[in-house]
Amino acid sequence: MIDIENTDPASLDALAAGIPKVLSYHIFCDDAGKVITFLPAGETIPDALKQYTATEVGEDVHAQVMDLLNGKGVDVQFKEGVVTDLIRPDEYHAAIVRTQRDNKLADTDWLVTRQHEASLTGDSYLSTDELRALVTYRQALRDVPKQKLFPFKIEWPAYPDLSV
Repeated sequence: MIDIENTDPASLDALAAGIPKVLSYHIFCDDAGKVITFLPAGETIPDALKQYTATEVGEDVHAQVMDLLNGKGVDVQFKEGVVTDLIRPDEYHAAIVRTQRDNKLADTDWLVTRQHEASLTGDSYLSTDELRALVTYRQALRDVPKQKLFPFKIEWPAYPDLSV
């Protein structure tokens, strides 16, 4: 059995070179379609893998799995008998962090809207200092992808102290 997730990259090249050509495999995926591992068809399936969905695939998918083992991807998505995407960890983590950032921006959208509505009538919902703090916070969120260690270590800006 090849455990893709827990095998270091240096071992993967040697492992890929030593795998005999097999005409069909069982690919084991979790509920989200993420490939957990694969086995040549006909091998006994260990109990630990029986919780995952197994699909038998041919040589074409085998070639895509070999690309994964050779370091062209780190994670793989599999749907309806086809490898749909090879995902690099930096891209995966970046997407997660951007979603977190977008949610934090969305959490303050109502304040921007309320301030804009108040300004149309010559009023203000936030004080000048609060508005400045909110604008600074939102810009800091937009700048998260520019951080030096993005996407693996994020320094989130502090939510501004607002009276609302």
